[in-house]
Amino acid sequence: MCPTPPSFDYDFIVIGGGSGGLASAKEAAACGARVVVFDFVKPSTQGTHWGLGGTCVNVGCVPKKLMHYAAGMQQILSWDSKKMGWSDFEKIDEETGEPVQVHEHCNWTRLVQAYVKQLNFSYRTGLRAAGCTYMNALATIKDPHSVEYEEKGIKKRVTAKHILVAVGGRPSIPDSVQGAQEFAKTSDDLFSLQTPPGKTLIVGASYIALECAGLLTELGFEVVVAVRSLLLRGFDRQCALKVGRCMREMGVTFMEGVLVEKIEKTQEEKLRVTLRGSLDADRLEHMEFDTVLYATGRSADTKGLRCSYTCTPHPPPLHPPFQFLSVSSFFVTHIMLREEHGDSNIEVFLTEFCPLELSACHRQKAPSSRLDEADIDLTPPCLAKLICLKSENMKVIGVHFVGPNAGEVIQGMAIAADFDKTVGIHPTNAECFTQLSITRRSGKNWMAAGGVFGSLSGSLLMQIGMPRPPEGLASAFPIYPCRRRTATLSSLYPALLPLHQQRPLPRISPRGGEYPPVSADCNFTNLAATYRAPVEGKQGPL
Repeated sequence: MCPTPPSFDYDFIVIGGGSGGLASAKEAAACGARVVVFDFVKPSTQGTHWGLGGTCVNVGCVPKKLMHYAAGMQQILSWDSKKMGWSDFEKIDEETGEPVQVHEHCNWTRLVQAYVKQLNFSYRTGLRAAGCTYMNALATIKDPHSVEYEEKGIKKRVTAKHILVAVGGRPSIPDSVQGAQEFAKTSDDLFSLQTPPGKTLIVGASYIALECAGLLTELGFEVVVAVRSLLLRGFDRQCALKVGRCMREMGVTFMEGVLVEKIEKTQEEKLRVTLRGSLDADRLEHMEFDTVLYATGRSADTKGLRCSYTCTPHPPPLHPPFQFLSVSSFFVTHIMLREEHGDSNIEVFLTEFCPLELSACHRQKAPSSRLDEADIDLTPPCLAKLICLKSENMKVIGVHFVGPNAGEVIQGMAIAADFDKTVGIHPTNAECFTQLSITRRSGKNWMAAGGVFGSLSGSLLMQIGMPRPPEGLASAFPIYPCRRRTATLSSLYPALLPLHQQRPLPRISPRGGEYPPVSADCNFTNLAATYRAPVEGKQGPL
């Protein structure tokens, strides 16, 4: 006779209610086991105690990240915000009676333009250092080997064996809309406006249109977006709808299914816009705005270039910005993958969530987007999707992410496929991994300079034309010694830092002694990674 199996109260006992204990307990329960979890927190030497979740949740990762988030705001609130045009809490909100910040548009525009001019100058010095000749003139192709330009009213010509056309694109404003060419602005004008844009109509539903709508809304302006058909046409639909919902909760107003028919200026210097339904021609609306901004696409800036002399055909005036190619994984949507591989062969893993920092702060929806008095908190703004191919052992064939710092997040996913075939997402810090070409062994200077730190512009200029300065020029490119022996972008190029606190630091001459102090910031850790030299045989972290 077989012995009777022993009887147990539970199948699985877990002692400890931290990350490992909770994960194993839930996994066992999901498999049908009877599980009990024991958790008891022994107070610290100072009597501190906490609840279920272990070290990470209670006294580790979670509170640490929230404290870092709070600590990082100090410099933002005390310094960066003022430089970016935000005043102190001087104005009183009429509805709530609470003090609010006001954005001083002119200060912001002045700072942005000053920084852009610094980048312009650094690009010119980078070209000169690389041995290139720079001409600030409009060139016209005269034949397959020569171009013509004008200098001080005199036409001149230069020749070359090869000619590369890389003129980029410019925003398009349709000629068919009465008053659009005369009164409408584009993203080319937005960042140099001398007066606040006020109530703004943005025409278009592309990513440029929504970027402009988002930033103007958060700067405190009323924004209406005129959408002809779909938000973010060509993007993954679930991601596009998520972006639209988040923007509505921020306070952006979307007018869907409309076309701008006419723009005219009123006696009060307002812009009166006539909108007609794109599907319902009888739908007619009139609205007044301070600014109308067109973001309906871009066209190649080849007018007058005489591209007939080149090997490439003249591009159409409004070419599609993205084209799906079978050899490319860029801009692939869920629908494209489903059509290519079959719906039954596709598995989509997804989640919507709220970032830790926002969860703790409980950010609120704009009043205009609330359904009732209880509808206050923002909908979780993040969406992550992983699209896998069942027939190839769940091979990942698509990744989508919506949320803060999406460029930084998705860049890491992209380079996992192939570092050398990945296009950098600009402007992000993560794109630096797609451009690494200088090795420590080479002896070249790996410090990015001459552009946006961590971006394509900075690293390329350093690679092609900004070598380590000669010893005799140390005064022109001062490297400030710190106790940690830290070299940052700010210590090398203080003129490129309009946002950060300026402190006088000693300039050490090659022969010893100090030069007169100059302004520089040696506390740039938020934007520039620092290198600590090895100490006592230990490798210093980057």
